[in-house]
Amino acid sequence: MFDEHAIDLANVKSEILHIGYILLLDSLDQEDPEYGTKMAKLLKQAQDLGLKTSIDIVSEHSSRYEKLVPPSLRYANYCVINELEAGRSVGIELRDESGAFISSNVRNVLVRLKELGVKDWVAIHAPEGSFGFDGGDFYSIPSLLIEPEKIKGTVGAGDAYVTGVLYGALQRLTLPEAMKVGTAAAASSLLAEDSTSGVQRYEQLVRMYQEFAKQPEINI
Repeated sequence: MFDEHAIDLANVKSEILHIGYILLLDSLDQEDPEYGTKMAKLLKQAQDLGLKTSIDIVSEHSSRYEKLVPPSLRYANYCVINELEAGRSVGIELRDESGAFISSNVRNVLVRLKELGVKDWVAIHAPEGSFGFDGGDFYSIPSLLIEPEKIKGTVGAGDAYVTGVLYGALQRLTLPEAMKVGTAAAASSLLAEDSTSGVQRYEQLVRMYQEFAKQPEINI
């Protein structure tokens, strides 16, 4: 029942309105005759009031992505999603039938997401690394290597990544700097069973990204 009337946008004091998740909020996923979806309408209203907007998508095996996601991309400042969600939103897969990552498709997906209207940053996160596009440059940021025996839970790692990137935006970091914070936030979340206890403070995350071993960088 959460819909566009549930938020008093005029009294929101934040810089960024982050809404998750497209494909999961039934009322906001409903069709809107002017904006495509009610979610898109809400994002447009937020931007008109001077708020930056950020979207997230839930992962599912369906054909709904290409219908429900693009309307919101038109009114998003930040789109930070995983490789499955990104590929299906634009009809370009980032994993083959065996599950292998298709790095040669990453640029096309990033560009297409930006072309659909994302105003500032597009970032795609995957276990192999994360990939960003700010409209000018492309970035590939390696994931941190975490010893398997130290991983206590994977719930919320993607959300931790998004949080790190958005915190970087609030701190006026560049996109690659923000992606490194997000990468460290996601890695640190793996060190606790729940989705939040392992995430460290900003200064610790910066140090963590600098000091930990990393996976090989993927060229895109």
